[in-house]
Amino acid sequence: ARGSRNLSVLQEELDKLALALRLITNNQTNATPVSEEDVTEICASTRTYNAFNFVDAALDRDIKRALEVLGAIFDRGIADGDKAGKIVTIEGSIAMLILGALTWKLSQLQDLRAALDNGQSEQTVFASAKIFGFRQESFRRSLSKHSCASLRHCMESLFYANMNLRRGGQQAQEILETLAWNIAKS
Repeated sequence: ARGSRNLSVLQEELDKLALALRLITNNQTNATPVSEEDVTEICASTRTYNAFNFVDAALDRDIKRALEVLGAIFDRGIADGDKAGKIVTIEGSIAMLILGALTWKLSQLQDLRAALDNGQSEQTVFASAKIFGFRQESFRRSLSKHSCASLRHCMESLFYANMNLRRGGQQAQEILETLAWNIAKS
């Protein structure tokens, strides 16, 4: 299920599983068979996230989840959406991927909110923005939590986070944590 029909991602997951299981069996003299629960736990504890996992949690105002995802991203790297199976670990690159995803989604949300507030139907708005399937549900959740004013505040927070990253002096993770808090309060 985690391989999403992509052989590179599947190979990466199997490699992580093999490494984790090798460590478990090397530390035990009488190794026991590995259960399905063991595999599930190992996969969950080595999960990688993409930028939209953080963006969705932050815009849904789920600060606990947003900070958990952000911590995992900076600990394990971020999945590169353009290159399946590739993990980005450079802090500055991680921050730019997240800011890019957030900029895209906030722009989309502002356009969607404006169209909905002007009386267009949700179906028409989503179709014109080419947002289908599971992404529609993500946008619906975010739209239910934000007004035009709160989306403007989110954009301002994004701008300040970008400026702070360029200015230096703070760690990228600290800046993105502050950004998540500011979005949640918007």
